[in-house]
Amino acid sequence: MKTVFRALSLLLLAVTLPAAAWSDMEADAPADATGVVIPEITDLRAEAALARDRRLPILVMFSSEYCPYCTTMKNDFLKPMMFSGDYDNKILFRMLELRAGADVVDFDGRKVNVWEFAERYKVRVTPTLVFLDHQGKSMAPKMVGLTTPDFFGGYLDDAITTAYNHVRNGSSTFACKDAHTNLTC
Repeated sequence: MKTVFRALSLLLLAVTLPAAAWSDMEADAPADATGVVIPEITDLRAEAALARDRRLPILVMFSSEYCPYCTTMKNDFLKPMMFSGDYDNKILFRMLELRAGADVVDFDGRKVNVWEFAERYKVRVTPTLVFLDHQGKSMAPKMVGLTTPDFFGGYLDDAITTAYNHVRNGSSTFACKDAHTNLTC
């Protein structure tokens, strides 16, 4: 009987130890990027100073409250990219909510309506991503809508790399010939 009890105890120990170790690992690691917050732009002048100091482009996501594609873009692409840490030294992720009566401090310090600011970049639908330098100049083609979700992450990564390279190389603007075919100049 002692041998059976000992064998059962060893078996129980062998089965429970890996499970306990696994649950400790799960408790330490965050599950996903749901807690990530994309900073909302209120003062572009402040964002520009940060972008200039860090020599990074600014990705501005134009979003609206009732846009399901905006939610998908945030949750499936932007937040996981931010969560990964792989883009910390490559781009500043920011969001601008297009809502009636909302203003933002522009690059030159004056208040401007968010719709007026969006019109400057010919943003007519949400979500739209624009890639700007510290002066508000486009550094990569804008991305309109959430097209081809299976490939969107790759297109987004290409646009971020283009913007980053233009900012780091001191290019004043990007050339449409540099644009990926699925991006809009």
